[in-house]
Amino acid sequence: MVREDLPPTGPPPPPAHPERLVLSLHQQSVVLRIGGQLNADTAGRLRLFLSMFTVDGGPEELVLDLAGVHAVDEEGMAPVHEADDWMRLRQASLRVAAVSPAVAAHLGDARCSRTLDTGPPLERSDR
Repeated sequence: MVREDLPPTGPPPPPAHPERLVLSLHQQSVVLRIGGQLNADTAGRLRLFLSMFTVDGGPEELVLDLAGVHAVDEEGMAPVHEADDWMRLRQASLRVAAVSPAVAAHLGDARCSRTLDTGPPLERSDR
């Protein structure tokens, strides 16, 4: 029922251009838990996944929990370093909050020429 003195109720009218999708998502921080092996075989999948968060409009901070990584090499860490570069380019940050012994050994190795921002360990809600 519509009365002249009241606006109609119900859903808003469709947009003028229904073929255009407009999506806006604002996140301060995203935490990703990554586990398994980080090597040449898994680098492509990790690169693709991280790219979803490093694009313009992505979170202001990307926090990586690498505590579940049991094997790592330079090729496997390359997507993480690339994501760090992309985040810096758009004035955002990538932080590593937890590392496994394998990741710690890799990052501490003199052959690893890159560093990553680290922060306090994450509070684990699944314990």
